[in-house]
Amino acid sequence: MKSQKTKTGITLAIVMIYAMGIVDTYAQQENKNTLNYGRLYGLALNQDIKTLLEEIDSVTVLSNEDENFKSKYENRFKYEYDKTDYFLKNDTALNSINRIYQDYWRKSLIDNSTNFDKPFEKKILGFLKSENFKIKFTDLRINMKTLVDVYKSYIKSKGYHGGYGKVGSLFDFLVWKNESDTTYNVKLICDTVLVNVTFMTGFISLGWEEYATFGKYYPGGWSTSTSLFCVKESYDLKSEKFLVNYLSHEGQHFSDLKRYPKLVQKDLEYRAKLTELYFADNYIYSLIKLWINNSKYDINNAHPFANYCIIRDMSKLLFGIDFQKDLGKWRQIPKEAINNAAKQLFIQNTDKLDSFGNEVVSLIN
Repeated sequence: MKSQKTKTGITLAIVMIYAMGIVDTYAQQENKNTLNYGRLYGLALNQDIKTLLEEIDSVTVLSNEDENFKSKYENRFKYEYDKTDYFLKNDTALNSINRIYQDYWRKSLIDNSTNFDKPFEKKILGFLKSENFKIKFTDLRINMKTLVDVYKSYIKSKGYHGGYGKVGSLFDFLVWKNESDTTYNVKLICDTVLVNVTFMTGFISLGWEEYATFGKYYPGGWSTSTSLFCVKESYDLKSEKFLVNYLSHEGQHFSDLKRYPKLVQKDLEYRAKLTELYFADNYIYSLIKLWINNSKYDINNAHPFANYCIIRDMSKLLFGIDFQKDLGKWRQIPKEAINNAAKQLFIQNTDKLDSFGNEVVSLIN
């Protein structure tokens, strides 16, 4: 199978369409802290470590938590090399290739004005050629045309699962040991879908978002046209975070990939996040806070772009302004009103997409 531009416009490995939910692993920060963690993590996810470092350097931190946060980010990104313990963990058979990714992520996060993709792919190709010479794992000629299949074969030869592709605008390293399958009936706004869910466990890397946020945020899963993939350890399978933030979100992707097979990722994310917002209850204001902090009008970065468009469009409906960033104002709006506004936007978007037919590529801007 050749590496190709998929219908979502992303270079993918085997089955991976990186249209995913992001898991927030920590509770909300206490008011005693000086640093605005929501904004700072938003900068990290927007690949703007330069601004993040400038902001933490501009304030006098007061708490131990603030000091630890500042120290971690400075040790990882301020100096010539990463001084943290990222690789001081149990060695795996994939640490060598992981280091190539880590170096690429670090450069890309520190300097988001430069594209490091070509040097990275050159290193990956060189690495795979060298490894295949040492212990043969593929009979394919190793070049850009075969990179996706060769990469998959290499990961498999080490006893792991993983594919070659991007999360946002960065190539990512998502690799896991074990898989198990089940099925769910997922109720959506205008549809119900029966989906296969592959639960993944035994991760040795959760990618650049985990690296950029020290494990606070990382992909909770993704969807393909045939199955959903879930980072099982991230969820209580009876919780709203799984049933709504993951299953409804990815279920919407699953439905949309069949209905609008050429729809690009930013539009897929817009629709899936509206679906989340319609079904959200306990986490509804947390979702809004996350999206406000992690929003950016950048069409090349699907998640922050979709976040921006949703907050913008919801603000116009509920507040009559372009972008309501005050979470206190959102908390004054009843949950049901937010749910209904999300449904209204989703149906409007569906009607517009349908007017263009199932070959539609993009709509939100």
